[in-house]
Amino acid sequence: MFDKTADKPIMIDRDYKSKIQDVSSYIRMYSETRGNAIAVTDGIKSVSWEDLVYNVNSKSEILIKRGVNPGEIVIISMQRSIELYEWILAVWNIHAVYAPVDPSSPADRNEYIFASINPVLVISDASEINELMRHDSNPLYNDAAYIIFTSGSTGKPKGVINHRAGLHYALFMMRKLLPVTTSDTVLHFLSPGFDASLFEIGLHLSTGASLAIVPPHISAGKELATFINSTGVSVMASTPSIYSVLNSAELPGLKTVIMGGEVMTSGLAALWMQNSRLYNVYGPTEVALWSSIGEITDPDDIHIGSPLPGLSFALRNNENTHEGDETAGELYITGESVASGYIGTDALVKSPFSTFEHGNVIKKSYKTGDILKQRSDGKFQYCGRADRQVKIRGFRIEPGEIETVLMKAGLLKSCLVKATGSGSSAKLSAYIIPAAGILDTLAEEQYLTGMKSLSAFTYRTEKEMNATEFFGWKSKLTGKPFTEKTMHEWVNGSLARIRSCKGSNYLEIGCGSGIIGTQLLDEAEHYTGTDISSEALAIFKSRTLEKKITPDFLCCGANEIRSINKIFDTIIINSVVQYFPSLGYLQSVIEICLSKLEDRGVIYIGDIRNYDLLSEYASYINSHGSQKYDPESDNELIISPRYFRQLTNISGTQVSTVVMPRIGCHDNELGIFRYDAFIIKHDQKPLSMPATPVMSEIFDISKGIYNKRLLPFLKNVHDTFFNAHVADPDDFEHIHNHYLIPVLSSSSPYQFDIISCWQKSGVHIGDITIPAESSATNQFISPDFSNNPAEKTGKSELTEKISEYAKQHLPHYMVPAFYSILQCFPRTHHGKIDEKALPEHHQERTGYEGNSENEKKIIDVWTKILNEPPESPESSFTASGGTSLQIIELVSTIEEIFNCSLSLPAIISNSTIRFILQSIAGHAHNPDGQLMELTSGTTPVSFLPVFIHPLSGTVDCYKHLTDYLHDIRTIGISGGSRLPLSMEDLAASYIRLLIKERDGENFHLIGWSFGGMLAYEMACQLYTMGRKVELTIIDTAIPLKDDAFTEKRLKWICSEEGTDALSSYHHKLAEIYQSYTPKQLRATITLIEAENRSSWEQSDPLFTQGRSLGWEYFAQVQNVKSPGAHLTMLNSVNAAKASLTIRELILEI
Repeated sequence: MFDKTADKPIMIDRDYKSKIQDVSSYIRMYSETRGNAIAVTDGIKSVSWEDLVYNVNSKSEILIKRGVNPGEIVIISMQRSIELYEWILAVWNIHAVYAPVDPSSPADRNEYIFASINPVLVISDASEINELMRHDSNPLYNDAAYIIFTSGSTGKPKGVINHRAGLHYALFMMRKLLPVTTSDTVLHFLSPGFDASLFEIGLHLSTGASLAIVPPHISAGKELATFINSTGVSVMASTPSIYSVLNSAELPGLKTVIMGGEVMTSGLAALWMQNSRLYNVYGPTEVALWSSIGEITDPDDIHIGSPLPGLSFALRNNENTHEGDETAGELYITGESVASGYIGTDALVKSPFSTFEHGNVIKKSYKTGDILKQRSDGKFQYCGRADRQVKIRGFRIEPGEIETVLMKAGLLKSCLVKATGSGSSAKLSAYIIPAAGILDTLAEEQYLTGMKSLSAFTYRTEKEMNATEFFGWKSKLTGKPFTEKTMHEWVNGSLARIRSCKGSNYLEIGCGSGIIGTQLLDEAEHYTGTDISSEALAIFKSRTLEKKITPDFLCCGANEIRSINKIFDTIIINSVVQYFPSLGYLQSVIEICLSKLEDRGVIYIGDIRNYDLLSEYASYINSHGSQKYDPESDNELIISPRYFRQLTNISGTQVSTVVMPRIGCHDNELGIFRYDAFIIKHDQKPLSMPATPVMSEIFDISKGIYNKRLLPFLKNVHDTFFNAHVADPDDFEHIHNHYLIPVLSSSSPYQFDIISCWQKSGVHIGDITIPAESSATNQFISPDFSNNPAEKTGKSELTEKISEYAKQHLPHYMVPAFYSILQCFPRTHHGKIDEKALPEHHQERTGYEGNSENEKKIIDVWTKILNEPPESPESSFTASGGTSLQIIELVSTIEEIFNCSLSLPAIISNSTIRFILQSIAGHAHNPDGQLMELTSGTTPVSFLPVFIHPLSGTVDCYKHLTDYLHDIRTIGISGGSRLPLSMEDLAASYIRLLIKERDGENFHLIGWSFGGMLAYEMACQLYTMGRKVELTIIDTAIPLKDDAFTEKRLKWICSEEGTDALSSYHHKLAEIYQSYTPKQLRATITLIEAENRSSWEQSDPLFTQGRSLGWEYFAQVQNVKSPGAHLTMLNSVNAAKASLTIRELILEI
């Protein structure tokens, strides 16, 4: 054991060389010479060298009692802390093997590590010691000191076995080569799973300097700078990425700066060498702690110096060795600190390591994969990689491991991951090729989910507001509802077309609340209506009580009608297809409909948006409308008439088609840019209409008439020619015993043809057959037949799903920042993937320039950090690829420019230009928080809805919820920069803010998660003040005493939100939540509880307590279930249901 006295036995390494000491010797030496001096501190607690020896001895005894033997592996899965450091020393003290596992890494990755190394003991964050089942296969690594897992090219992390002799050698070289003494304090900030964290510890152990361990909740940036200054840190070793978010001028006490893990840039060197000695160190994980060192004295001369004494560097290129010249080659490192190898198969162990005999001594060499060149002065320069391995923020990453994980999602055909950018701005980009049909599948899933939510909201609101049947129909031109006159004209036009089918046995798909169907019930023999919304069908049913027939109803999607056991003569799909996800989906619906249709039966597809007139439509809206229209952002399905005209055979069924312009609505988009299509089923092939105008006994055809409605878009047509051939399709009615039928022309989207029928009684639409434009069948869906919103929706869904999968199965530093969906990879002429031809994510582009001076200043900072400007004021810094370190840099720079204090967690949660600007305006003057208007509706309410921020500090999580409450005025409270003392303190500050800004109003407080608890305390205080208040809590649970899940829960939230670390703000709010004891409230509260618990939530006792998450002990509770899990119940899909509940409460329905 380590000991403070000479008369007790001391366990030390007996085989260490005369000048090289082991860890035990260093600690023994400093406990004797510096006993009462501080060995380690975290800024609050400090441990002397004497106490460190005592603590390590105690932990060593625990390990021995648990049966840990030398050479056996102990996993420590803890956050950075004094406790972790003491456990590491205890493991080394008994000559066991230390293996760090990041507790925030995905479970399956950690499970793989566990299975790979068969540890005998696991020590967790909560100081739990779990002894595992011992068996014969438990490996012994008698010479090993630690095992670090790095990214592996095979798709799995690989464990590097570093031996004790190499560790001791590395420590000795630190003592010999670096200007660190017992009067210094060394910073320990890097993650325990990162081998460079042992470099920080080594600097302290080898030199006797104090070690300042940064608590895990402190982020890089201002918080870290404050810690460095307050603890007197004088020596720091970290990655260039960390240094890039610190201001060297604010850290005057740093005298020794060591950079490694990434490429040092000249600009960074120039900043940090002004007041400090600057060193650049190099070393792969496969060589203990470090391999070379170079002092940087000129920012334009960046190098990695020379190898440590006892190590040798050899550069090889095409099997030749180059030493002493400037020829670049792959680096091989030889020496006693080269690792033993990898845990795993022989094939893995042999690949980069080799041994050879030199002077009767066996030496080990490691092939690094790094390309270096040696200069004439003997110093080495780093030139890049010989393979695909990359370094991001100091972490060594094999893209192949990420690719393997992403492929396991089952969504991709192929993928490739590479690093884009360089230095601290380097990010991972994933280039993915979707699996066959996956985009359509995802788009259809999103369509069904989205339509169900939207329809539920629309039709329930229609019922509650007692609105007309045309509720929700708005003009794209004006943004206002269509007039009653326009809508009745539209309905009559659709009915005229449906009646031309001469049917009496109807199936209507997407019947809604009965706008069309109710008009047919007095003349039909049978009617079946289907819709995805049960609310719509309920309204429709209520409108049929006095009709001639009783219709049948079925609640289902358009492609789910196979269960209907009936044959129809007319199937109606009116004003529905624009909401279908794709043309392929429509065709599948048509195929099913044909199986439900009798011979010469008709499928009427009405109110179709015309893809061939999309540019004209855009011009129409942008020239005359109140809002700008971008065809690229249009999510509705827009179809070319050419698609229908080319159909002759669908899944073996003969069909003919007639495509007609809309009736009526001459002066708006419903009549100008839409059309109707008829698909007629023929059990036998019908006679075809001649391709040229030919008089017959029944009909003839006149071609090439220009549509008067499109006159504004025909400026290039010569006046004399134009005037002779122009008409409105509605001008052709029963003239001189003719039945005239306008059909869209195949020659031009501006023209239509007229079919004249020589029958007074008219003609069945099935009698008209116009030649198809090609012999294509249903297998042919040309890309230029529609705008294909499924591709856009599917890509968005695929990116979201693959990103979520990556976050669940990869450490945060291996999650790609960008995803590009490709049809195929670019190839070289040799057939290999041409990575240089892949699209870049940092291309120069023109972006949003800002309207105000403050906006322009923010954009300037944004652009300098990300190397590209935002696209709009709603662009998100994180969605644009900004890392957590870059957000810290963004916030600290903005704070400096505007002399204000911003909430880092709020910006992390909502990093748009608009929100940052609002935050500057609010937080610069009010550190207690900020009121902001969320919606500006005018519907009168008795209690003003006030949304309270959750743990993030921002109200951005309520965006989708408040979208559904757009007709009601709502406000939100976001957090300030001041850390609150307690829940009561925070609630009181927000009440002061409310009364100051909204005095005289009654409040309906609404809060999700932490926000619900805060809203409850605010309600208690308002009741005490005698004020009226309503309270709705969204999935908030009563805090548990002695809750062991607190830290794990915070990490779970952190990983779900894609952040690298939790800030002090997060931790403070979590602390006041955990210490808060709710008061009794003599009132009824509404609890909206998540209906679908995630696997994490099912294992968390916080979400499984009591009947009502524990609230039943503090107030009367009205329970409501809402779709989704805790973190998904307010997303775009699930928010609709919660919003309906809140609407009922607000409007007192």
